[in-house]
Amino acid sequence: MFDPEELRGKTVADIQGGTPEEVRNKTPEELRNLIEVIDAHLRSLHQTDTGELRDLDDAEQSAFNYGIAIREAALARIENHRKVSDVFARRPEAVKRAYAHIRNGLDDVGSVARMSGFEARDAALRKLDDRSSAYLRDDEKVHVEQQVRRNPDVARRIIVTENDAYRSAWMKAVTDPRASDLFDDEERNAMRAYAEYRAASSSSGSGGYGVPVERELVAA
Repeated sequence: MFDPEELRGKTVADIQGGTPEEVRNKTPEELRNLIEVIDAHLRSLHQTDTGELRDLDDAEQSAFNYGIAIREAALARIENHRKVSDVFARRPEAVKRAYAHIRNGLDDVGSVARMSGFEARDAALRKLDDRSSAYLRDDEKVHVEQQVRRNPDVARRIIVTENDAYRSAWMKAVTDPRASDLFDDEERNAMRAYAEYRAASSSSGSGGYGVPVERELVAA
């Protein structure tokens, strides 16, 4: 909880990087609460309880100016958050469904084939970041990301193949011709999702199981 006494002795010159430390690492709700506390403190510096304007000494003026800087920085962060939220809220329905499929196991990914190159790249890079590509070396991860940015089809294939269920099913498929009988429900759904994507895509080739894209690119 922010204590207005923490402003004592601070000046605007103390702010590092243009952002007061008091607004860093805060949620939008925490920033709103911070603004309420700051406003109350600034009013108490500016006016007495009976409404008379106060003459501030140097220390009080410094604290007042620092409080104003905190308030403005918090408001700027809240406004930026609002703008970003508005952008995501305006995603086309097809993109919203695709992102939901990415989070929930890709039960139906026909919409992935219809994503624009920008949308596919953005979704694939998010997927790589979420997974952190833990088994890739730094140079391999850079190579994969470069291919995603250059080739929208690579990005789309990452969306449908880079998940645990698909990789598990693929490993079974390449080691046992009868592997399809051994798939669990998640693996079967992942393979079906890839087949549906392949059928909807005009550039994904035909026949067989698709190699998980990161494995394919690193081996190339």
